[in-house]
Amino acid sequence: MNVIIIGAGNVNKDQLIATVERLEKPFMVGADGGIKQILDAGLKPDIVLGDMDSVKLDDDDRVKLAKYIDEGTKEVVLPTEKDDTDSEHAMHMVLDIVKPGDRVVLLGMSGTRLDHTISNVILLRLFAMKDIDAFMADEHNVIRVLGVYGETPASMILSKDETEGKYVSVIPLSDVVEGLTIKDAKYEVTDFMLDKSSGRCISNESLGKDIMISIKTGEIILIISRD
Repeated sequence: MNVIIIGAGNVNKDQLIATVERLEKPFMVGADGGIKQILDAGLKPDIVLGDMDSVKLDDDDRVKLAKYIDEGTKEVVLPTEKDDTDSEHAMHMVLDIVKPGDRVVLLGMSGTRLDHTISNVILLRLFAMKDIDAFMADEHNVIRVLGVYGETPASMILSKDETEGKYVSVIPLSDVVEGLTIKDAKYEVTDFMLDKSSGRCISNESLGKDIMISIKTGEIILIISRD
């Protein structure tokens, strides 16, 4: 199962449409301002949620949305004052329907609200804990969380097509990460211990090969970025 969650942050319409085409009819969830971004791209959401009074829809948008709801789009109206963000609520809804091996793409989860951006990055660990292939993306970054949640080390392969000409950064999410190994990148480490006070693994570079990253304990944030 492929799922796209669209939030109210920065979304490139062409990137959204291309992602939908690549994932071949994914299940689509619009959270708050993400509803507007889905409609602007000419797409039909499967779920819309948020405080609907704060979603800036014009009359044409409201007609389209009402039509989609009549056709089966699920509408979840959330209170203005609540204990989670609309994006977090959307993530928990998706976690209830996905299973290990499914893919979840989160768009519109970064932007000028740094508090929301940081929170959304950290919330990626919810998917990592369930072995769901999930990542946040915008025009400049692809962000994942990799973690060890049992006795087995965790690893990930970043393809050369994904990393070529870009920076690859590893940032500790847990206080300490043990057994970090990075292979086939410009700067390699083997069985390295990384803690939150170090920027040692920022701005690595591709050698035109797939990059292998593994850890024995802890959690890391993986960011592929370009200027």
